[in-house]
Amino acid sequence: MIADDLRRRLRLTRRSKATSGGTSDTRRSTLVRVSANQTCDDCGADLTQAPDDEPCPHCGSHHRSVAASAAAACSVVGTAAATVAIEYSPTGVWWEQWRRTLRNLNEIRRLYDETDGSVDDLKAAVEQFFVACWHVNDYIRKDKSNLPMLNESRFWTYKDGDQDLTIAQTFANTYKHFERRQPNDPIARVKRVSVGPPHNLAAIAYEAPPQPEREYDALQLAEACVQSWETFFKAEGITPPV
Repeated sequence: MIADDLRRRLRLTRRSKATSGGTSDTRRSTLVRVSANQTCDDCGADLTQAPDDEPCPHCGSHHRSVAASAAAACSVVGTAAATVAIEYSPTGVWWEQWRRTLRNLNEIRRLYDETDGSVDDLKAAVEQFFVACWHVNDYIRKDKSNLPMLNESRFWTYKDGDQDLTIAQTFANTYKHFERRQPNDPIARVKRVSVGPPHNLAAIAYEAPPQPEREYDALQLAEACVQSWETFFKAEGITPPV
C-alpha cells in the first residue's frame, strides 16, 4: 500500500564521547513515527482507510494524494553523532525508480558545473542515469497497486514515437549486454568525456543502421528524457509523490 511505504520508523541512537576518567556512554534514542493520510484528488474525500486498489467510493476516481507527517514517540537524554535506521516496505513502488533517475540527473548537472574532477566519475554518472531512466518503464508497468489505470500499449506507442526515450532504451541495452544481438541493432554509448574549462562535458553516440552515427550532449539528452517522462505522466494522470 502507498501508506505502508510512508509509515517508516526512524530510530536515532546518539552516543556521547566517553568523558575523561570514565568508561560509560550516555545515549539518546528517539523513535519517530511517520503517518500518512490519503485524499481523493477529484473530490477531496479522506481515503486513508480505503484499499489502494479500489476507486474512491464517493466519485469513482483512481487518483490520490498522500501527505506524510512525523512525530517523536519517545526520547532519552544524550548527545553526540546520530545513526539513522529506516525500515522499508518489502514491496517496491514505482516512484523509487523515478527519484533515483532524478538523483542521477542532478549528479550529471553537478559534474557539468565543475571544471575538474574525474572523467570516470562523469562517465559513470551518465551511464547510471540512462540505465535508471529507461527502467522507469519497468516500475510503472509492474506497480499495479499504485498505477492500476496504466495502459501498457499506450506507453509503448508513446515510447516508439519519442526519440529521446528510444535512445535511453538503446543505451541501457547496449550497456547491459556489452554488444547487441544482431549486427544492425541500434547502439548508444558514451563516446567522449571532457574535463576542464569552461565546464565538463560528455557526448553520447547513437547509431541505428543504416542511418549514420549521431552525437548528443549527455546532459541535454538526459534533460530531454526526463521531460519526455513528465509529459507521459501528465497524459496518463500520474503524479509522483513529493
